[in-house]
Amino acid sequence: MDKKKIGIVVRKAKEKKAISYYEINKQANVQRTVVKSIETGDSSYTIDSLLAVGHVLGLSVKVE
Repeated sequence: MDKKKIGIVVRKAKEKKAISYYEINKQANVQRTVVKSIETGDSSYTIDSLLAVGHVLGLSVKVE
């Protein structure tokens, strides 16, 4: 899955859960810009950050 599609999935999960960027960042222990970077398809995040954010949002991440 490309980064734009990942961003769409993360944004929809965030909206469905009605959780703020602040809460995700706090629970995932990531920098404040990470969730926005994931949502926009930016390449400035790590797989560890993606896994942490996915965990907070109840998403599973499959690496191929």
